[in-house]
Amino acid sequence: MFWPRGLLNPGTERSGGEEERTPSSLNRAPRRTKLEVHGDARTRPVSERLRKREKTPSRTVLGPLLSPFKAPSGVRERGGRELSDTERVAFAKCVHFAVRYGQASVSDVCKEWGISKPHGYRILRRWRAEENVDSRPRSGRPRALTEDDMKTLESLSEEVKGYFTWESLAKRFTERTGKRVSCTTVFESCKKAGWRQVCERYVPCLSAKDVQRRLEWAKQHLDYTWTGTENLRYPNVDSRKKVGWIDIDEKWWDMLRKRAVKVYPGQQRRTRVPTKSKRFVQKVMGLRAVARPCGDFDGRIGMYRCAKKKVAQRNSKFHKRGDVYDEDCDVDAKLFYELVTEKLIPDIYRKMADFDIVFVQMDGARPHVKCMDALNAAGKERKRIDVKQMPMIKFVLQPANSPDTNLNDLCFFRSLSKFVQEHEREIEHSAANKDEFWNLVVEQYHEYHDRERLQRCWDVKIAVTKCILDANGTNDYKLPHGIKHEEPISVDLSLDLDDANDRVARTLDYEDLHASLPSSLPR
Repeated sequence: MFWPRGLLNPGTERSGGEEERTPSSLNRAPRRTKLEVHGDARTRPVSERLRKREKTPSRTVLGPLLSPFKAPSGVRERGGRELSDTERVAFAKCVHFAVRYGQASVSDVCKEWGISKPHGYRILRRWRAEENVDSRPRSGRPRALTEDDMKTLESLSEEVKGYFTWESLAKRFTERTGKRVSCTTVFESCKKAGWRQVCERYVPCLSAKDVQRRLEWAKQHLDYTWTGTENLRYPNVDSRKKVGWIDIDEKWWDMLRKRAVKVYPGQQRRTRVPTKSKRFVQKVMGLRAVARPCGDFDGRIGMYRCAKKKVAQRNSKFHKRGDVYDEDCDVDAKLFYELVTEKLIPDIYRKMADFDIVFVQMDGARPHVKCMDALNAAGKERKRIDVKQMPMIKFVLQPANSPDTNLNDLCFFRSLSKFVQEHEREIEHSAANKDEFWNLVVEQYHEYHDRERLQRCWDVKIAVTKCILDANGTNDYKLPHGIKHEEPISVDLSLDLDDANDRVARTLDYEDLHASLPSSLPR
């Protein structure tokens, strides 16, 4: 039932017979605040949490984080990678120390380490409870290749000696195991396992005769201590004299060689080097001799240019008619004999006068073999210079196909080329600058290859000789690294070439040409 408002609230009806509405709330007085009602005095009891907070002020130091709480650079730059086990331990210790001593807040440390605040609290609670925050086993997709499958891949690689493509390896794996996997899966699994690609290294092809001679050489020259040792014996040896050893070899030196150039990001152009011809690069030929350092002798004998004198027949931009100039050429027997007798032997007399006999090792090239008799005859003559007896010189041939037994081919030429390359761009590539380039090679030889560097080269040769012995005379071995220097045991030795009746003297004849290597004496 509807009741008119006038009956319930008399005096509120409108004029004209219409009902009047209630007055608006805007005319009411404003509501009093809690302070106006209760005053300053608190009537309710204060909670324990607020009481402790008032007594113990916050110890968190505002401002930048101290260095112990800053994240390492690898953590800040990790991108989307999660923290490792070691990084989580470091974070837990950092947060624990910061919270305990009030040096920083948890949120600031989490922000610095790039993790969320809840995750930081989870790491801290676990480290306090278990003292361990290592990653726990997770459920996920199992790996396509197990450890047994990886061993199968290794055996397949051994069967083909590493000559395979990833497609062919995946196909052979499917045929062997029946498990079908893609070549991408095989590639990624092998890459994670540490497989890598290496280049082949060419070595001389050895016959059975070469292997036997290399093994005999390694047995007789095990220590290469050329001032004397019980492992180095020569025919008709006595204990009164001193023995030295020299390695010689020739090499073509290119005036210009391609090198890898390092560029920075944004640099796309290649370095362009001017040259007269890309196919016919100017080069010089040189003969190098080096001995092992001993006493005051630094081991450097000399470098000699292998060139013939040539007379200019007509005028050119390089020479005038009638000028005599050097033209580099391949070494023949006549040129080799002239270099040894006119340059090498005088340097031996000048630098190794304290020795009684000097052995000169060289390879079995045809120019060397042709003049072996003449060279031995020239070296056998013991001259007197300034009333001092000069050493006797004996030339020996190293085993065939054995450049690893010669110090020059083994390491010295490569080491010297590195120093020459640093300055070869300073010389213009032309035929007129051959003499300047040769002077650069000789300068690098005398300036950079000091006594210590030569000694390291001889240590490498000693280690290679031991590797040949371990490989039973073959060249299937890995070049040694991390070689430690050992001082040789000095024992004076001598060789009397006229005494041929010694029962323990024996010589080996390489290629049935000349006596080259003596055998070891019984101990």
